Amino acid sequence: VGVDGYELANSDKEIIESLTNNRYIIAYTNEDIFGLGAEKPVIYLYSDEDMNVCVNTVKETTLTYPEIGDGWDVELKDNRMFVDGKEIRALYYEAWIPNVFDTSEGFVVHKEDAASFLEEKLAYMGLTELEIYDFIVYWLPIIHQNEYTLISFQNEVFAELYPLEISTKPDTELRIYMVIQGLDEPVDVKEQILPKGPERAGFTLVEW
Repeated sequence: VGVDGYELANSDKEIIESLTNNRYIIAYTNEDIFGLGAEKPVIYLYSDEDMNVCVNTVKETTLTYPEIGDGWDVELKDNRMFVDGKEIRALYYEAWIPNVFDTSEGFVVHKEDAASFLEEKLAYMGLTELEIYDFIVYWLPIIHQNEYTLISFQNEVFAELYPLEISTKPDTELRIYMVIQGLDEPVDVKEQILPKGPERAGFTLVEW
C-alpha cells in the first residue's frame, strides 16, 4: 500500500489493518503526516428566542447532512431546528483531521462498563440526557468491538483544529471530542482530568 509513491513499512501496514478493522482509517499525505477521520460530529443549537443563524465549517468536510453548501442556514423556532423548512435533530458532518492528539492521559474502559462510564463523564462535561443518549447509541456498538478501549477526550485540541464559523456568536458553546483506541488487554494510563460542563444560557451550541 502506498500513497503518492510512499511505500509503507510492514509496521505501518499492521497499524492500518488494525484501525480499519475498527472502522477507522489512518492515511499518509505526501508530507507523511498521519490523518484520522472525525466520525459523526453532530451540532445541536438551542435558543429561548426564535432566530436565524448560519453555521459553517472553516475546513473541508467529507460528508454533511443536511448538505452544507455555503453554510447551514438554520431557523430556530420554539427551541427546534429547521433547515430548508424541514425540522432536523442536529447538523451532521465528517472530516479528515491531522492526528496530533496526545492520549497519554485518558481512561481504559472494559466494554461492559462503557455505557455507565460514558453516562457519567458526558453528564459531567455538560451534555443533556438526550444528547448523551444520541452519543451512546452511536458509539457503544463500536466500543463493544473490543474487550477494552482507551478513551481520551480531546475537546480543546479538536476545537482548535476544526473551528466553526457562526453568524451569531453563541452565549454558551460546548464541543466534546472523543478519541478511542481498541485494546485486547488493559494498559496503564494516567487518568484524565475532565472539564466541568458550563452552565447553559442564551443561544447555545453543543457538538459531540
